[in-house]
Amino acid sequence: MDLNKVYGGKVLCVGDLHISDVYTGRHKDYLANCFTVLRQITDKIKEIRPSAVVLAGDIIGWSETNIKSREVLSLFCKVLMEWNSVCKVYAVRGNHDVKGYPDFNLLCTLCLIVDSSACNGYFDYYAKKGDALPEVRFHLVDYGKEHQTLELAPQGVSNVVVGHNNYEISGKTTWYSGGDGIELGNLENFNGVELVISGHIHNPSPQFISTTMPNGAPCNLFYLGCPTRPVADENNYEYCWYLILGYNADSGQTDILQERMDLTPVKDLFIDADKVISEETEDEMAEKIRKEHLSETLQEIISYEIVAGDYEKQIDAIPSASENAKEVAKSYIRKVMGTE
Repeated sequence: MDLNKVYGGKVLCVGDLHISDVYTGRHKDYLANCFTVLRQITDKIKEIRPSAVVLAGDIIGWSETNIKSREVLSLFCKVLMEWNSVCKVYAVRGNHDVKGYPDFNLLCTLCLIVDSSACNGYFDYYAKKGDALPEVRFHLVDYGKEHQTLELAPQGVSNVVVGHNNYEISGKTTWYSGGDGIELGNLENFNGVELVISGHIHNPSPQFISTTMPNGAPCNLFYLGCPTRPVADENNYEYCWYLILGYNADSGQTDILQERMDLTPVKDLFIDADKVISEETEDEMAEKIRKEHLSETLQEIISYEIVAGDYEKQIDAIPSASENAKEVAKSYIRKVMGTE
């Protein structure tokens, strides 16, 4: 299978999935919400029968990068297998997909998703087999790789970036608060790119937004939005986008269609803020502090490679741990040893 080439049909782009079986937040049932979204995407894939699906990063998890339940992981793999029965599934590595050894790597190994390293950073979309030149080159730009040189397509071929970061356009990307961003118009390595489609920013674009690149050419920016909506806040949205690109034989050009993906109403998804118990009891606070102290001391234990012997004396000898932290650690060890 040539992972660098896609022929005919349409290319379907989808935002962050953040599939998790341990995350809750203010959700009534976050995992159920994830699979509702996956069903919606599956239905869309079956409806339009694309030649490729592109996921814009952050496939797994919220604070974690692996699905804890093997049953849930197998169900997610089945979903991806169903998508793969229709077309190739490409995926950008988001900031959640680059930590440690995430399940993202497993999905790549199982050939359920194609990442940038497997296709040398891009794939070409042709109107049909036999065409000398593609219509569009899709560049998969992973999180943190925004300044790397792109292998631009030959003249006459459109270049589209699917990325995962806070690409900013001063004075225009104002509908969200994303912290420090990357000014799109300053990326000289993106000269020649006509469109940047991005994940990472969960709030979807209200429209395509244009900027001028360093070479003077225009470039549009579009955020797909995160359909699983992990966080409940005042900016919550009721829809995000599918972006569908496909060659139009009548016009001889590639059409770009933004199609609304309606989501479960916010009121049905989240627990009301005034019903969430936010105050911690004194016991909860004390236990939280104990765990923080324990974590601190365990890190020191690891770094100092404590071995068998008088554990308490070795803990007392750790120079950078506080006395409170040492006492907590010794208390836990005495419980484990059955001496307390």
